[in-house]
Formats: sequence, structure tokens, C-alpha cells
Amino acid sequence: MSLFKQVDVFADSRYKGNPVAVFFDADDLSTEQMAQMSRWTNLSEATFIVKPTTKDASYKVRIFAHEHELPFAGHPTIGTCHALLEAGLIEPQNGKIYQECGAGLVELTVADGLISFQLPYAKQLRTPGDITAVTKHLFQGEIKNTSPEAILFDVGPKWLTLRLDSAETVLSLRPNQGGIRQVSEAWGITGVQVLGPQKQKDAYELRTFAPAVEVNEDPVCGSGSGAVGAFLAATGELKGKVSISQGTVVGRQGKVTVHNEDKITVGGPSITTIEVANSSTIASSEDLDSIIKQTSSLSIDESRGKNWWTVSNIFVYIFNPLLLTAVSAYVRLYGIGDAPKVIWDEAHFGKFGSHYLKHEFYFDVHPPLGKLLVGLSGWLAGYDGSFEFKSGKEFPSEFNIIAMRYFNCVFGILCTPFAYFTALSLGFSLYSVWYISLSVVFEMLSLTLSKFILLDSMLLFFTVTTFFGLSKIHELNQRNKLLSLSGGLWLAFTGVSIGCVCSVKWVGLFVTALVGLYTIYDLLIRFYEVLERQFRAQKVTSWTIYLRHWFVRIVTLIAIPFVIYVVAFKVHFQVLNRSGPGDGSISTLLQAQLEGNTLKNGPRSVAYGSLVTLRSQGLSPNLLHSHPHLYPEGLDDNNEFLIEFDLENAIKGRFATIDFDEDNPNVILDYKTLVKDGDTIRLMHKERGCFLHSHSIAAPVSKGHYETSCYGNIDVNDSKDDWVIEVQSQDKSPSPEFQNENVSEIHPISTSFRLRHKVLGCYLATTGYSYPSWGFQQGEVTCKNVLLKNDKSAWWNIEDHVNNDFESPKTKYVAPKPKFWKEFILLNYGMMASNNALIPDPDHYDHLASRWWEWPILRTGLRMSGWWSDSSKYFLMGNPFVTWFSTLSIVLSIIFATGTLYMWQRQSVELNVRSAEWNRFIAQFIFPIAGYVLHYLPFILMGRVTYLHHYVPALYFAIFVSGYVLETAVARKAPKIVKLIIYALFYFGVVATFWRFRFFSLGMKGASALYLHLKLLNSWRV
Repeated sequence: MSLFKQVDVFADSRYKGNPVAVFFDADDLSTEQMAQMSRWTNLSEATFIVKPTTKDASYKVRIFAHEHELPFAGHPTIGTCHALLEAGLIEPQNGKIYQECGAGLVELTVADGLISFQLPYAKQLRTPGDITAVTKHLFQGEIKNTSPEAILFDVGPKWLTLRLDSAETVLSLRPNQGGIRQVSEAWGITGVQVLGPQKQKDAYELRTFAPAVEVNEDPVCGSGSGAVGAFLAATGELKGKVSISQGTVVGRQGKVTVHNEDKITVGGPSITTIEVANSSTIASSEDLDSIIKQTSSLSIDESRGKNWWTVSNIFVYIFNPLLLTAVSAYVRLYGIGDAPKVIWDEAHFGKFGSHYLKHEFYFDVHPPLGKLLVGLSGWLAGYDGSFEFKSGKEFPSEFNIIAMRYFNCVFGILCTPFAYFTALSLGFSLYSVWYISLSVVFEMLSLTLSKFILLDSMLLFFTVTTFFGLSKIHELNQRNKLLSLSGGLWLAFTGVSIGCVCSVKWVGLFVTALVGLYTIYDLLIRFYEVLERQFRAQKVTSWTIYLRHWFVRIVTLIAIPFVIYVVAFKVHFQVLNRSGPGDGSISTLLQAQLEGNTLKNGPRSVAYGSLVTLRSQGLSPNLLHSHPHLYPEGLDDNNEFLIEFDLENAIKGRFATIDFDEDNPNVILDYKTLVKDGDTIRLMHKERGCFLHSHSIAAPVSKGHYETSCYGNIDVNDSKDDWVIEVQSQDKSPSPEFQNENVSEIHPISTSFRLRHKVLGCYLATTGYSYPSWGFQQGEVTCKNVLLKNDKSAWWNIEDHVNNDFESPKTKYVAPKPKFWKEFILLNYGMMASNNALIPDPDHYDHLASRWWEWPILRTGLRMSGWWSDSSKYFLMGNPFVTWFSTLSIVLSIIFATGTLYMWQRQSVELNVRSAEWNRFIAQFIFPIAGYVLHYLPFILMGRVTYLHHYVPALYFAIFVSGYVLETAVARKAPKIVKLIIYALFYFGVVATFWRFRFFSLGMKGASALYLHLKLLNSWRV
């Protein structure tokens, strides 16, 4: 029997009517499967024949318009009946057949080879709004020579029918699909149709528009013709029958006949165009699941397949990006070895790469991936890490610095092809794609930075790949393919890019936020769509599919980036296994694992009189020490020494543990007595003789805590110097020789304890905050009322221990293994604290720093090297044409976008969340402008010191904004010759401006006076 038929309805010849797909034996199909199959057919409607639920019905049909299930529709009703009659599955009784559907029973009549149906009902409804006011939003331009008469009828679908003066007027109309969709959704109707009389009697021309159910113009609409019959019956004009022509504008020849006897009937010819026969029915839903799974990810791409190798495609997808990449490589690699000295921040990042090659632990404010890649470049270049990378120092002749710079430069070069394909994916015209790509090639900030061993090229590259991934996600999302294999792969690609960009610098969080905002937007849209369809009893997009979207996004956009970020730190800890300059910023346990660490192998139990250093186990794991500076005037107590942390000099933090005889304060007990849990002790600073002290005065930063200081001396007996030691944990050494240590004693490295102030009851703690400039931005130490015993900010351990009255163990102590997650969190918090401490010094002028408002106008450049005549000089400055036009474009784009939103509000343009125009608006405006704001606004708000290179990621998005301005103002509106001229001028402006100022990026040789003509603004320090 037949498995599937495609029937052309309201036409007596093939391909001239309105096709409908008819699926037989669909009882085992779920609603979701029917919706997917309906969308797969890509026809306006598909029907599924199931067993009737009433004995009066010959069959039951479920009707779908893509993923929307309809209670009734005209041409699917006739097409389904035609298919069943032709297959011999039903026979008319007295010329009648009864169809069960969502609207109830529908009576069909078969006579003279034609099928007609009786409208199940026709209810005239009150229009929810002013017809005259609404009509002007439905069509583009005015409707000439007529004032439309309109009536709203519910015939299953709800049609607003407007009658015009003639068929010619109907055929000349230009529908505003956005306005029609908005009216349809606002009024809760299926669509709008227009009717006009033809010259012959009882003949009409009809056009039907239903964009709200994804049918912009229905070729031939049976239910719409039924609504016309109801319209004409209501006006008294339908006495017998009328003929309706439809589909003329879209190349069809629809023929519909409408009768008015006892009830309105609609009929016409029909013909089968496609038939799929099979000896068996659709046996199981599992088979259909397999079919749907295999076909749902298929897409028709006219640029692919056997005709893909056209000249146009070869240029667009191969030649153009290769040419642009080659140019990008030339200008970036040109003269890359002309400066055989350490340039600018190569002094930092080259040195960090050296630490990896020497396996020396160091501390920096940025995550490790970029610096690991710098280390990799050195290893590939045969570098052994011995060069110190001091600023301005010449590289030794045996050092292959060019190879290391080439490695870094590759990241800058590859930004060009990714920018090109991103612009294509976002739907820009080829004119704008070329402008965006040329701007990226000749943008001089990123070009200059890519020549040296810096993190900026890596940061920009992974920002670019993340944005490219977002563009592909948006492209696939419009085709509902995010749950397909290709969708999963592009989501994973984006997740990998997010992980990499965040592992280079935390600036990567800004582009991550862009992806996150779009993901939230999409999931919200899908959530409301599920609710809406459930409300309409159209459970097409199930909660299962919706939750699957959540699962895929969580895995690809959260789990994958997090794993990459964590792995970067894992590698960081594994490679840096030797003592280095960063030892002071990490926990004692991690230090103890480093080869060559400076921890003293002292006695294993602390006694009174021992010299100790104390390290916090809070989020700032640094050493307790005292500075010989007073608290500033204005605080409640400005006579006491400041207690804070030291990152470098542990010796300054040596304290002696002292026990006083309470009855005779001047007598110190035997120094050979061990300190135990619960003992009261005093900590005296070894060099200055003052005591760790606290009193009921608010701390200078954390006002809810008490101030701590180094106060008094050994001749003063002050009970506020007393601290009770409380052991919290004893970590076991993996060595058997040290596993039986007394748990009530205090052991260096392995014992964690708290110090409770005996008078105030608060605990010595770190807050994670830093003192102001008067405290040298070092970490604050307070006496804190602790609620939770596991509050690690109040936990301490002894790091170094010296006591000549006790013997040190003969076997070197083996420290417990540190916990990776604890060290991971501590290091990240330390990075954050150090970043926050990078604030401008008001007493020091930094000639390299600049303010956020200077970047978009290029008020200030940056000298990257010494300005001597015998060396190549580099002046970090943007391409004026690219930067200034992108800044102007930010303003113009907001004006253009406001105009678009105004036209949408006036219903002159369609901006439905699933419409092509809205999704293009998101891709070409929302994405770039949001990316720009996310990368620029933080530098406006943050208090840290800023430099011109911080603007590079924001400028990349600004270039896309300028592409949107050209696309909107020129590519979509200007005549072709005007378009060519304008774009050619912009291309010329980008390249010519670069050529004019090329020496800033390629290097200025000789005296700086030779380049004074390039000083475009007086503020440029050329």
C-alpha cells in the first residue's frame, strides 16, 4: 500500500496548486515526530492519518503547518481525502465522507471527480482593534482607490478578510509580513487575506498571508476560501456559487469553488504528484526515530555539492581568505627581527617563559596558558631559559629570538581568516566582509603587538575564535540544528575557545559573557515557546528537547572551558617543580614540594623561645610580618606599628614565642617547654621587640573587625598581647618516621592552628583586602569574630622554625602532599588580589599609562622601546582611519538600530524572534555592539592602571560595528555603482592610512626627528 503521497490541491495539473504531504498509518507517531516530519517535508502543511475515535468518522487526520498543529485546514482536508480515495481505503456513502479532525467532524462531498468540504463552522468575531488603523501596517504603501471592508471569521483557522475594489488592486499589493505577523499574534488570528472581484461575474482574486504560522503567502488556501464564502454570505452576495482564483503572484493557478446552500462548502480539483509505495506500513516509532535522526541534521546548501566548485565559491571561500592571510602574514612578519633587544613587556612574558624552561615557580597576575605557550615557543626555538629578559637588553647571538617571535606572531596572523569567515557567517555582504577583513589586517595596534613575545596576540586570537564560534552557533540556531552533530561540534569549538581565552587572560571573561548572554536569550526564547505551545495544546517542542538544549550547553560552554582552565593550572604546577621567585605567594605545603625550597629543616616541635614564621591559610597565603611604619593620622590609634603580609622577605616576619608568668610578669618561663594546644602565648617580633597586639579599635579597612598591630615591648605587661593557640588539624607526613607526632603539639608545616585573642575572643585573621597606599597595598590582618570553625582565613601554620635548644631530625622531613583544588583556588585568589592592587599611584607619573577615553580617539600612543637613534623604535598607535571610523560607527550604529526599532514599532519591519530580519539584526549589530561594550566598559569602571593595548579586543568588535554601518547605509540601499565607489574609498582609506603610518608598527630606524611628520596630534610622543 502507499506509505506517503504528495497531493496538489485546487489544481487540475501538477505543480500549479497547493501541495500537501499525506502520511498513512501514523498511529504510532508521537506529536513531536509528526512535527519533525512536517518540517522535514518543507511544505506549508502535512497530514497524518490515524484511526478515528468516533464511529461516525471514516478516518481521522492530524494537520500540521510545520511544527504548529492546526484544528482544521482546507486544502489538507481535500488532499487527505483524495489520497485515501485514490488508495481505495475509503468509499463515499451517498457521496459523503466524514473526516475527524481537531475542529470535530467535517462533511466532505465527492461528485464529478471533485472533492468539497463543508465548513465545520463559521463564526463572525469582533475585531480586537481598529481595522482602519491596523490596515496601513499590513501592506507597504497606500492601498489605492479603495477603503477596505474587513470582517474577521473563525472557520477553524481565524482569518481577517479585507475586500478591495478589484483583482488588479489585490495583485498589486506588497505585503508587510512583519506587520501582518504582529497583528496576527496580537489579535490571536491565523492570518490576513485580501479579496477583489474579477471582471467576470461571481469570480474573485484572493491572496492569503499567514507569517505567524510560517506561511508568508499561501498559494491556495481552502479554509481562507471558506472564510471568503462566510464573508460574502454575511454581506448577502453569495447566493449560489462563486469561483476564486489564488496563487497568481507566486506562480500557481489555484481554482476554488465556494457554494452557499444550507452551509458553506469549499471544493476544487486535486491531483497526486508524488507517491511512495511500500508493502508494509510504518511499523514502529523506533524506525521513524531512526529516519528522523538521520534526516533532521541534513540541510540543503546551494553553495555545496557537485556544483560547489564554481569560480565564485573558489574566490569567496578559498582565494579571498588565503590572499588576506598572506598579506596579514607579510606585514606582521616584516622586520620582526630588526629589534634584537627586549621590547616592552617581553621583559615580563619572556622571563615567565624562561621560568617554565627552568621549572622555577613564579607568580603572575594572569592565568598560565599564554605563558606556557611562550615557554613552548622557547623550547621549540632551542632556548634553555638562561637569558634574564631585562628590559632593553640585547639578545645573545646564539638566542633564536626570531623563532620565538614568529611563534607569537602566528596568533596575530590567524586572526585575519577567522575575522573573514566570521563576517561571512554573520551574513554580511562580500563588500562589508572585505572591509572588515582589511581593517583587521591593517589595524596597527594588534599588528604591532603581534611582532613581540606578548600575550595580546594570543588573547585576541582566542577572542576572535570564540566570536567566530558564536557566529556559527547563531547560524545553526536559525536552522534549528544546535542538537545535530554539526551543532554540537561548533558548541564544543566555542567552549574550547572560551577555555583558552580565559586561560590566557581574565579579559577573556568578557567575550565569555557575550556567549553566555546569547545562550540565556536563546534558552529563554525556547522556554516561552514550549510554554506557549503547551498552552495551545501543541506539544511540539517537548520539555525533553528543551532540557537537552540545557545539557548540551552546560557540557560544551561550561564544562569544557572549565576543564581547559583547570588543566592549564595542573600543567603549570607540574612543570614548575623547583623553587623560584614565586615561592612566597603559595602555601607552605606547596613550597615544601618544590626542589631546592628554602624551608628550614628545624626541630619538629615548637617550644617557647622558638623563632617562627607564620603563614596564613586564607585566600592570601602570605607571611605575617611588621613594617616600621605607623598607622596614618585620622585612625583611632595611630601610634602602633602596622601588621601586614610580606611577599618577599620572610626574615622580617620572625616571631619569638614567649610565655609570661602571670604572677610575676617579668619572669619568662623555661624555653625548653613545648607549646601545646590551648596554651596562652605571646609573639614578639625578633628584630623590633614589639608584640602581636589587638584591642577594641576598628580595623582600618574591615570596620567590623578589630585592629592588629605590633605594640609595646618586653618591659610592658599588657594582657592584650595574649593569644590562645587552638590546634585545628594535623596533616600526616607520607614518611613513616613522622606519622606518630604528638597531635597536641605544634609542628612546623603540618599543624594548622588558630590564634584566639584572650581578652577580645576574636581570632587573628586575613581578610583578603589590601591596605591603601599608606599600607603599600599589602594584605590586611585583623582580629575577627569567626562564626565557622573551618573559616580558613583564621587558620595559620608555622613555616620556618629555629630553636637551638632542640635537635633537628636526622632524616629530612617529608611534607604532606598539597591538595590541588586548594592550591588552585589560592593561586586564583592571589591573582585577583594582585590585579586589584594594580592601581595608579597619584604621586608617580606613568608616561606609558593612558585613560579609557583616550583610546577611541587615539589621543595617546605608547613608546614600546628606547628612543635612541641607533635602534628600531616602535610606537604603539592604532590605524587612525580604522579607529576613528569605528568610533564614529558606534554612534551611527546606535542611530541606525534605533531607526530599525522604530520601524518595527511602526510595524514597517518584521523583528519576530524567529524572523530572518531580527536574527540578522542580532548577528550584525547586537553581537558586535555588545562585544564592544563588554570589552570597553570594564576599563571605564575599574580603578586599575590602564594602557592602550587594553583597547585591542574592544576595537576588534568596533570594526564589526563599522561593518554594520556600511552594510546598513550602503550595501543594502545604494545603487551598485555608488556602492562600488564608496567601498573602494573605504578600502583605500584603510590601506593608505596604514601605509602613511607604517613605520610606527614596522619600526622607525634612525633619529626620531625623521618621523616628526607622522605626529598627527600634538599629544603623540613621536
